[in-house]
Amino acid sequence: MHVAVRLLNSNYLEDLDSGEIDLLIIPNALASESHPSDVLFTDTFSCVVWKDNTLVKRSITRNQYLQLGHVITEWDGGRLDSLDEMVLSRLGYRRRREIVDSCPIPQRRISRSACT
Repeated sequence: MHVAVRLLNSNYLEDLDSGEIDLLIIPNALASESHPSDVLFTDTFSCVVWKDNTLVKRSITRNQYLQLGHVITEWDGGRLDSLDEMVLSRLGYRRRREIVDSCPIPQRRISRSACT
């Protein structure tokens, strides 16, 4: 048996169709109706704000969230939107991108006004 863990790319469904990959663990919004699927877990979104950010106190409003700068994870060189970007777009919202990173865990970045 061989197991390889890869970051998602824009060809993930073609790779599944061709047999290049056998199993995908992806958000339901990215799943194809032509393949069987099952829910492994459910999750919610969270906004992580630097504790010394003077613009946000104990909670954050939608307007604050949209106006503050964000650290964004970019998948497959920007060819594939992240789930949170897809949800915001479907709701008609657009947030300010301050830092775009290809690392799925942008923990090494600190910005006084960025919402990560």
